[in-house]
Amino acid sequence: MSIEIVAGEDAYRNVAGQPANVMLYGPPGTLKTTDAVAAFSRPFVIPCEDNGLKIIAARGLPVPAHVKTTVKTWMQMAETIAWLYQHRQHFSALILDGFSAFCGYIYKEAEDQHRDKKNKFAVPTQVRAQLFSLREWIRQIGLHSVLIAHPLPPVVQDGVFYQGGFSMAPKTLIGDFFGQIDSVMRVDHISLPGQPPQRVYFTGGTAWPEGWGMAQPPDWRFWRTKNREGCASAIVPADLGAFLRARQPGYVGL
Repeated sequence: MSIEIVAGEDAYRNVAGQPANVMLYGPPGTLKTTDAVAAFSRPFVIPCEDNGLKIIAARGLPVPAHVKTTVKTWMQMAETIAWLYQHRQHFSALILDGFSAFCGYIYKEAEDQHRDKKNKFAVPTQVRAQLFSLREWIRQIGLHSVLIAHPLPPVVQDGVFYQGGFSMAPKTLIGDFFGQIDSVMRVDHISLPGQPPQRVYFTGGTAWPEGWGMAQPPDWRFWRTKNREGCASAIVPADLGAFLRARQPGYVGL
């Protein structure tokens, strides 16, 4: 089997042409949605939590015409993605606000559809298929994308250790879905001696800032973080737009 090696300008165009694919997760009140919305010129927001609508409405951002409250069913999500695909030329990014909540909704849907409980794998298998379909649909739309999730602390459940990271159901899918996201960043506050708490991103880089001492949270090494942005810093100021604009080669359409 021959292997084609792409180099030079062709390699640059291939990498530069790929849209940003980011997950932001962290505690409530860390302005994840606000920061994601502000990072792009023409974002399309899919609200999956009720309080997310307030942020969207306050900024005059578009939401699908059929959405009256929030997207809480698999059919609603499929309809929303289909609408966005038909109108994608009007937007620069897709922001799915409430990824963890949406996973919970469709997991409950699957449980209601498999009430007999004869096959214990039926529910997680259905949810897995739906979430990986959603990830593929987002790829096909071809826009920058940001998934916003809740945090999951490190936990041992049924004898299995789950690394701290983003929350989704079923938990057994976290590792596989983590592999589907190019950049995963934890949003949190960090306290330095004599300074007010600062909101920052933990990027997955290895270089801890000089002068920050032992300010890092005790469990930060258990968090799921990674990036393809070439950022060596373990933490950066929480500004998604600045973080993506600093990438080399640069993203198109920010």
